[in-house]
Amino acid sequence: MVDRRVSLSWHTVGEVTVIRVDTSTSSSALDKEAAAEKLNEIAGESSGKLVLDMSAVELVDSRMLAAIVSLNRKLGKEGGQLRMCSVAPLVKKMLDAFGLLKVLKVDDTEQEAIAALSGATDGPEASSP
Repeated sequence: MVDRRVSLSWHTVGEVTVIRVDTSTSSSALDKEAAAEKLNEIAGESSGKLVLDMSAVELVDSRMLAAIVSLNRKLGKEGGQLRMCSVAPLVKKMLDAFGLLKVLKVDDTEQEAIAALSGATDGPEASSP
């Protein structure tokens, strides 16, 4: 079995940092531990509004899920917010199976995720009764 590595690329749109996650077998890609550290580094340099573009991820393992949940928790404690977009159906099923769709915000497209974060002022799902 091939151990998939992770490549990260990112750009900003207004105050939102979009990180494209790509699982790859490329030798230049990061191992999952280094990728998790890089995610935290990028988050620390951002405004706290992050989108993980998962369009190039077909499968996730427990280490990747743990890194995403940890990042989501860290951002939430610091007043930031994490959203995921372009999640493959199999990955979405995994998130659902672990109950993570109740914790992680998932949008169909990058544009939807950016719009949700750009309008977010009081944290996730700010609304009045």
